[in-house]
Amino acid sequence: MNKTNKYPHGFLPKIAYHLARRDYKSAEFFAGRQKETYGPIEPSDIITIQEMVNEINERYAEASYEFTSHLGRF
Repeated sequence: MNKTNKYPHGFLPKIAYHLARRDYKSAEFFAGRQKETYGPIEPSDIITIQEMVNEINERYAEASYEFTSHLGRF
């Protein structure tokens, strides 16, 4: 993947976001765009996507916990 352009990760963050939201149709669309623009998705890209998905899910869980932690105190 070309690391010198404005988007060093290409469509990988978009793929990760849609996978984290379980929107597989959109993830598949952006995977196709990634393949067209940057070539095939390498094993290292899959690892990067998985790390991004894990980070998104952790952030979502933290935000959800913070939002709901005060409920029931009143």
